[in-house]
Amino acid sequence: MHTNSAWVSAAVLVLVTGCASVTSPSASRVADAEDVVYRAYDAAYGSLEQRQAFARGLWDRSQDAAQACMARKGFEYLRPPDPDPGLRPTRLTGGTGSNEVHPVSAAGWRLAEEWVAMHPPEEPAPSAAAGDDYTDALSVCSSGPDFSPPWDVPASEPLQVAISDAVAEVVALPAVRDAWSRYPACMSDHGYPTITTSKELYLAIQKEFSRLMPLGGSSPSPELDQARKYELAAAQADADCRTTTYELAIVALAARLGPWLEEHPDLVAQSIAGWDCAGDCPAVGTTGRHQRRRR
Repeated sequence: MHTNSAWVSAAVLVLVTGCASVTSPSASRVADAEDVVYRAYDAAYGSLEQRQAFARGLWDRSQDAAQACMARKGFEYLRPPDPDPGLRPTRLTGGTGSNEVHPVSAAGWRLAEEWVAMHPPEEPAPSAAAGDDYTDALSVCSSGPDFSPPWDVPASEPLQVAISDAVAEVVALPAVRDAWSRYPACMSDHGYPTITTSKELYLAIQKEFSRLMPLGGSSPSPELDQARKYELAAAQADADCRTTTYELAIVALAARLGPWLEEHPDLVAQSIAGWDCAGDCPAVGTTGRHQRRRR
């Protein structure tokens, strides 16, 4: 939920960017709406704890499958370090990716600190003495459905579709579009004149990481600290410039999702139960409509 300082920033933003014609909902309405929308998203996409457990379950299954496959071929599998448990889908995306142009996706739904990208550890390179046979075996054993089980809970599909449809309606509302149209000017005032869309923000952050760390990597270094400071500052500016859009959109979303949750308690319960399986349910699999919407 927004702090008092965030509301002060929103008021300043109205004055600076000429948003006087856009009226934000009251703090209490936004808070109530957040409770509804976050409840819907946690049920559809799993809570933070559920997603972490789900990711861990999928990771263990994939690595166990690769290890068994390599053993059958007579090789010892060089299992990479476990990924950071924080790696997970963006909390509230509304069916869009973080690099898409969308007024209420990615950082707009989250605190800037939560949006700082997580970097998976580098995988150890196989010994040069392993030869082509090892490389060929690894290529076979590190692909396919066993190694890459789908990140999916079919029971969640109805709620995910309802959320996606609701977001599509909300972003088309005139008030939301009007508030979002002020984003480029606001980002310019924050010192980012070339960032006018979500996609440009994403690309600018990636470019800064590439400039400071041309060889990649995730080991602690001054360059990595500098890149993450840039990312955090850019994400904070982005969050500030989405404030009015966010408040209008989340209230409108709650008005659509609240009744859906009340009308479909069984579907909500099934979705939550699916995430509780931590990626190891017999029913875990891919469903066509869901996958098309999430691309």
